[in-house]
Amino acid sequence: MLNTILMKTVVMRADAFEGIGTGHLMRCMALGQTLSEAGVRVVFVSRCDPRGIVERIEGEGFGFVPLDAGSQDVGLQRRLITSQWADWIVADGVHFDEAYHEFLRSCGCRLAVIDDMARLSRYDADIVLNQNLHAHDLHYKCPRQTRLLLGAKYVLLRREFLRSCPRPPGASWSEKEPGATWSGKEKVVPDVGKNLLITLGGIDKGNFTQKILLAVKDTPGLDIIAIVGAGNPHVERLRSVKMASRLTVIQNATDMPSLMSWADAAITSGGTTVWELAFMGVPSIVGRVATIEDYLVGGLNKHGLFVDAGWFDSVEQGAICTILTGLMSDANRRQEMSIKAQRTVTGEGCMEVFREMNRI
Repeated sequence: MLNTILMKTVVMRADAFEGIGTGHLMRCMALGQTLSEAGVRVVFVSRCDPRGIVERIEGEGFGFVPLDAGSQDVGLQRRLITSQWADWIVADGVHFDEAYHEFLRSCGCRLAVIDDMARLSRYDADIVLNQNLHAHDLHYKCPRQTRLLLGAKYVLLRREFLRSCPRPPGASWSEKEPGATWSGKEKVVPDVGKNLLITLGGIDKGNFTQKILLAVKDTPGLDIIAIVGAGNPHVERLRSVKMASRLTVIQNATDMPSLMSWADAAITSGGTTVWELAFMGVPSIVGRVATIEDYLVGGLNKHGLFVDAGWFDSVEQGAICTILTGLMSDANRRQEMSIKAQRTVTGEGCMEVFREMNRI
């Protein structure tokens, strides 16, 4: 932790609703936890439709200023933001464009933008953060003084993951000596995997969880847990799928680290959960559900981190089943994937970003 904390208040400008999912807001929550633990006041100015996430924000002791679908008046937003007397605004959202970043800068705060695709013509910000493996392949046009924080070194992980799989002080997997072990940190990989975790984010608008269940419904010997968000309307349909293996559907899970520790493998989409699974060392099959995820999964492929399932809306169910059974029967591959994932995501990302913010 830093000896002198220069900032007092940080506003998180991120949303969670059906059109964009929950990942943007959840990674802001991760950074907010680190800031709060350092004594910084954290306030979310957000449109957040899932009530469960609002409760989590408030449960962390963060301030919460609600926006709704009609809160497009920048004059209103300016009043809501400037009334917090913030030192920084952290903005995370694919729906925030150059004009909106300019508006946030006009509120009189330093600006950090969390981004995934470098899709804008210009990023007028003090910090641009892209935590993905493909980040170094992108070009960001921004002022000369902008700090670019690029790559998995800056992956933002929530407190519950860091506490479930702590590293020795100052240590990271990249510094680990060959053959050395850190008690309780490395994933135990059985000869044959049977525990399967399916988690496709907080909303899963396309109900791809059901498609995956139907793909593996005739596969015996599995123990399957499917995680769905609090507002998922398909829960009962998922629970009614007849499976050759045992199926448990958990809605609004409260202890994801334990579920990931339990899993021998996971099937997930290319969002924030990918990095949580990597940190926990879970070998995973990753599919795409949105264009933004195409970038992330492409980076994973380049580094051979996870198995690429393609686009969930077009992949054949038989292909999903084949990929899964192959992975579950190949202990060496799962071991290699687990080690590579944990060496890639060290758990230091939030602290690294905090240090950079405090230096500016």
